[in-house]
Amino acid sequence: MKEDYRSSAADDDQYYPEEGDDDFQDGEREGKKMDFTKLELKPDHANRPLWACADGRIFLETFSPLYKQAYDFLIAIAEPVCRPESMHEYNLTPHSLYAAVSVGLETETIIAVLNKLSKTKLPKEMIDFVHASTANYGKVKLVLKKNRYFVESPFPEVLKRLLSDEAIAKARISSEGMHGRDGFTVSKSVNEIEGRHDELINEADLAAAAEEKETHAFEIDPAQVENVKQRCLPNALNYPMMEEYDFRNDTVNPDLDMELKPQAQPRPYQEKSLSKMFGN
Repeated sequence: MKEDYRSSAADDDQYYPEEGDDDFQDGEREGKKMDFTKLELKPDHANRPLWACADGRIFLETFSPLYKQAYDFLIAIAEPVCRPESMHEYNLTPHSLYAAVSVGLETETIIAVLNKLSKTKLPKEMIDFVHASTANYGKVKLVLKKNRYFVESPFPEVLKRLLSDEAIAKARISSEGMHGRDGFTVSKSVNEIEGRHDELINEADLAAAAEEKETHAFEIDPAQVENVKQRCLPNALNYPMMEEYDFRNDTVNPDLDMELKPQAQPRPYQEKSLSKMFGN
């Protein structure tokens, strides 16, 4: 498992290139001498639980009073590399940040909370990486509704960009519903409101909101779903899709009537994962 995480870190070298002896370089990739002497500590660094490095690595002190809150947050945004007794190592990757966005965390929230927890000023390289990795994540969703697939976005200009791609345009099928001037189905969705940073640290979640927002969508051929997803990946159009299933409003597929045995007790992380999955 550890080797898999190391491999993932190596794959991200293209996002965190080594810059020789530049002033911001606070450490070399593993296997080489690491120099953290140029890191500038914050005045209250003793009260903060983690070290953030320019190469995307994050080190968390397990003996910090804020360990539990910081741990919950890092699990949501980064991949664990190794977790010995006193110091845990994590690594920011495009995939881990994509997962963070998929549960509702926004770019500026991730940066703000990292900066709040870090003993040092957050490196510009890390800030730029978070921005680059999350810029288009979450802007497009692939939603399964009553056995029909819809590409949804609150940004009609993004949908028009997707439809400019030949493969996606061929996959589109006409559907009934309320259409806007661009020919998209328009509906209302519940928007999300940012929570206070303290709440985000504790839960790594955003609060539910009361503000409505327009969502634009078009339907695609179920047989072309995989092709559409491939065209939206970072190496193509760079609008990775969040996939959702509108299970609460599904009247086509029968419900599975099941419940846990009385003696079964979900672990805290399992409860948290299930609440995110079925929180609609």
